[in-house]
Amino acid sequence: MDLFTREYTLVNSEMMSDYRIKPTSIVMYFEDCVATFLATKQVAAFDIIKKNLIWVISEYQFSIVGMLPFWSEKFQVEVWASEISGLRLYMEFRLKYRGNIFAQGDSTWAILDATTRHPVPIQSIITNITPIAEYINPTHKHSFEKSIGEPHLSTHTTNVNDIDFNFNKHINNRTYVNFFANSLPESFVHKDCTSVLVKFKQESFFGDVLTCKTYKTATDDVLTASIVNDKGAEVCHLRASFGPNQLQQTISEYDLGIRNYDFPSR
Repeated sequence: MDLFTREYTLVNSEMMSDYRIKPTSIVMYFEDCVATFLATKQVAAFDIIKKNLIWVISEYQFSIVGMLPFWSEKFQVEVWASEISGLRLYMEFRLKYRGNIFAQGDSTWAILDATTRHPVPIQSIITNITPIAEYINPTHKHSFEKSIGEPHLSTHTTNVNDIDFNFNKHINNRTYVNFFANSLPESFVHKDCTSVLVKFKQESFFGDVLTCKTYKTATDDVLTASIVNDKGAEVCHLRASFGPNQLQQTISEYDLGIRNYDFPSR
């Protein structure tokens, strides 16, 4: 069975003002770990593009469940395939800090023909990945709370540029979450994010103009958002929940132990 673990160090570009990991950075680290896992199986993006194929992620969800890592400290990411169907690979993930889980979730992946952008059967391509029947959530089918009220809470518009690209030459997955975060109404800016759900509808490319509209739901501290392009098509649907995270250490508490920290010498 294939459980893959990789260790990371939290760098300053991936931390918030309290020196702890950004929720949006959780996306980056789990996707990087999945990519590394696929590389060990010789089915990384640079492997399958030789056959005119590309990896895409269609959905992911994660929850923050523990104390977040502090700047310069190490943490671990675990990933494993829980299921392989005809057209989909389901990857679960956990992030651990000081031996405890601080974030976990699942994701859905597919392989597309690079020319037609149509999905292709996946089982004949990833023949050396053995699933582990362990699931973070009871189902891979996640639902969105219904948005309520008009007008929407906030609107944010941006142009897609070259720094938003990934190796498939479309906007990378993390950028959508950053875009959502930038569109949050002021009343949510200083709240802690506790979970995120993202479903991708179609690709976005250089020059596209994207607009994110954020809505209330019937559940307090849960927002949904729709990102549409300048042609009016929805490219991404998101949900996020917010609330106080009582497990976070204060900076002063951390400083009590940092005097003995073994910083690497130059």
